[in-house]
Amino acid sequence: MTRKEKADKGSPFFALNELKNRMEKEAAQKEAAGAKKPASPPQRGSAAKKTGTVAAHDEEVESFHRMMMGVAQMPTDKPARAGAEPTKNLRADEIRSRAGAEAEEARERLAALAMGGVKFEVTDDGAHMEGRRADAQPELLRKLRRGVLPVDVTLDLHGLRAAEAEESLFAFLTKARTAGERVARIIHGKGNHSPGNVGVLRGELGAWLSQGRSSRLVVAFATAPADGGATLVALAR
Repeated sequence: MTRKEKADKGSPFFALNELKNRMEKEAAQKEAAGAKKPASPPQRGSAAKKTGTVAAHDEEVESFHRMMMGVAQMPTDKPARAGAEPTKNLRADEIRSRAGAEAEEARERLAALAMGGVKFEVTDDGAHMEGRRADAQPELLRKLRRGVLPVDVTLDLHGLRAAEAEESLFAFLTKARTAGERVARIIHGKGNHSPGNVGVLRGELGAWLSQGRSSRLVVAFATAPADGGATLVALAR
């Protein structure tokens, strides 16, 4: 017997066909026997038991095939998970934008952690203010003090209150550093029109650049030469 014949024999449809053929054969035999002799009395003993067993088996087979009616073989391809929704396709530029934002956020957190232990050395005699990060080269501060480094960008804080000025300073320095600028000029005024001729923004600026959130964007700063109303700031790379 071949493999295919074995597989067909094990199929429920093969058993159904066998049952059909046997029933037709038995019906033909009964019809032929009835024409030759009268019906035999009811069977007793082992013969009756055997007939009852065959009938019960046939009934089970019929019942099984009735249950199997309408059952189809599952497709070979893996079906989709029930209730699963198709994944939404994101545009390439949106993916790049998200990735860039996440990378920048990670760099900002890392920079904040790295700057956590860095201190600034600051001096202020009322006329001149300067400071540098402890790990910055002193030569950089001397160049700022002499005004020999070219200024790339300028921010004017005139007319702003302290809170507004601090917010503007942080946004400005963040944008300048991201753009790769090296030196910024911050105009804060000399305080000639302030009480006691002391510039409020000038005093606050030193704290913002050395201690505030803007400090991680700064390497050194110094009052601009021949101009007490502005401060030069060297940005961190």
